[in-house]
Amino acid sequence: MEDNKEHKRIIIMLAIIVLIILLLISSCSCSALFWGKIGDMFTNEKDVVLNGDSDKELNINGSLKFDTLSSEMFESDENLKISFSYDKIAPTSFSCTTSDASIATCYVENNSVVVKPKKAGEVIVTLETETNNMCFRATTKVTIKETNRYLSLTSNYGTIDLSYSNELIIGYILTRLDGEVSVLIEDNKICDVIINNGSLIITGKNI
Repeated sequence: MEDNKEHKRIIIMLAIIVLIILLLISSCSCSALFWGKIGDMFTNEKDVVLNGDSDKELNINGSLKFDTLSSEMFESDENLKISFSYDKIAPTSFSCTTSDASIATCYVENNSVVVKPKKAGEVIVTLETETNNMCFRATTKVTIKETNRYLSLTSNYGTIDLSYSNELIIGYILTRLDGEVSVLIEDNKICDVIINNGSLIITGKNI
């Protein structure tokens, strides 16, 4: 008889302890977040991790995404716009960074990230917003190529009719090249060439 009373007493004490623990947890304003984090630890979703810098969950390339995983541009381009989209969230602001500011910088404009190149290289562009007590992040890779350097002529051939004029003018274009331009003549008995204001002035001779 005494054993039954002791057994009931132990059950009552355990029930009271469980009730107290439940009351303490339910009175905490962060209980929902606490249980949410515990649940996330046992999910198979790779894009949800615990953010070590704060109590916010970090969602990567999930509800917030770039429309492309990688892009290419030339260092001579003024900028590159990469659009992004989001669902099931209502962000109020965005911020973006690049993995190397000496290669490129970025800013957000009208649901697009604008990348400004500085030199050839590769950067990871990161877009971020915080809402619903979570941090949403999207990433994309941008490769910046070196612009070609070349010298070109506006025309690769021409004719001089000495009965009409003894001059032929051909322009030249320097693309990402600096320095002096010189001219080599295969046969200076036929013509002379001088450089003047970005053009080659070819003067034919009577043979």
